[in-house]
Amino acid sequence: MLIALIFAGISVLVFFVEFIYSIFSLLSLSSYVASLGPSYSYLYAGAIAGEYVAIFSYLIAMAIGALVALRVWKLYNLVKQRRYQEAYQQDTVLWGVLGIIFGLIITGVFLLLLRGQLETALRTQASP
Repeated sequence: MLIALIFAGISVLVFFVEFIYSIFSLLSLSSYVASLGPSYSYLYAGAIAGEYVAIFSYLIAMAIGALVALRVWKLYNLVKQRRYQEAYQQDTVLWGVLGIIFGLIITGVFLLLLRGQLETALRTQASP
């Protein structure tokens, strides 16, 4: 579980770095277009629009990655406190799929594996 938390944090950091890189790329592209003069600036309008889309996409991915990291932290604390029923009731499948997409794959895999381990733990607690 701790590994999933580490990878979720790394994914947020990666998206943040890509976000900063896109901002610098937009600034350099804008200054280059400005140096060409108004007669050629229309040629780069698509590239500038693409940079805005990239910045927005990285911002959204960073926000979802942060939500996945917060959910992993909450599940980690519940399992550490041996509150398996509450941890099982959290929607770990949905967060696992989001973790696969936005959490460097391994975060989601660990969340999906956690689901099976919680089922085993609950069955063990329920049996006499």
